[in-house]
Amino acid sequence: MAEGESVKLFVGQVPKHMTESQLLAMFREFALVDEVNIIKDKATRASRGCCFVLCPSREEADKAVNACHNKKTLPGASSPLQVKYADGELERLEHKLFVGMLPKNVSDAEVSTLFSEYGTIKDLQILRGSQQTSKGCAFLKFETKEQALAAIEALNGKHKMEGSTIPLVVKWADTEKERQARRAQKALSQASHVQNADSRQHPSLFGALPMGYMPPYNGYGYQSVCPSSCRFTISYMCVISWKAGPPGANLFIYHIPQEFGDDELANAFQRFGRVLSAKVFIDKATGVSKCFGINSKLLSI
Repeated sequence: MAEGESVKLFVGQVPKHMTESQLLAMFREFALVDEVNIIKDKATRASRGCCFVLCPSREEADKAVNACHNKKTLPGASSPLQVKYADGELERLEHKLFVGMLPKNVSDAEVSTLFSEYGTIKDLQILRGSQQTSKGCAFLKFETKEQALAAIEALNGKHKMEGSTIPLVVKWADTEKERQARRAQKALSQASHVQNADSRQHPSLFGALPMGYMPPYNGYGYQSVCPSSCRFTISYMCVISWKAGPPGANLFIYHIPQEFGDDELANAFQRFGRVLSAKVFIDKATGVSKCFGINSKLLSI
């Protein structure tokens, strides 16, 4: 990993009375730490019982995780600290690239020789079919971010390998969130064929527009602005197991502000109709909102 490439950790089960300076001093007993940022309620500015810890390197981050995760309980806390890499950090630190438009007969050695001009390759995987022929794409990991960027700049859309008439596609590999987005898009596409025949006559959750209008799809769902100017992402649910509204009235909602609880979620949707129930999902280990939830309405939207 490149020198100076910082790493962000998420820490749960932090007593709400502790300050950033106190937490910084505690973590510095185990590792080099640059800063601590307590996650606060946007309305009250009170601690939500968790924080981010910024370490100068992955080595130092691992020291903090190994010393504290499920091992150290702070005064006033009922459970041990939960210390882990923040969402997306591990993928970011892999410096993983996707390479497309490879010839069918390409070898590992040919790909390695080409990309090693830009840095040290830590891992290379050419995707192959049942006959061991290339599927025309591969994943590889560089030692540093700078090396990966150099390969993208030099090769993407510019270099043709022997046996191919099309330039290579070289880009950052998709993250898990992006893969989930594609799966959600596919599911929504399939579900879009199941709608009430008269649904176009009802007011829309997305504003004073008929149901025939849908805002642009953003990879997770359909985005709308709530009264507090928070941007939710909304998709239909076919079945849910707890208290549900009529068919077509149960919504799955992404991108809920982290400070929102069940009541805040319900209130944000009251102006569109009576809300039967609203549930924000909470991480059991950290007690922090997962930023998605369920909303069930009395009337179909």
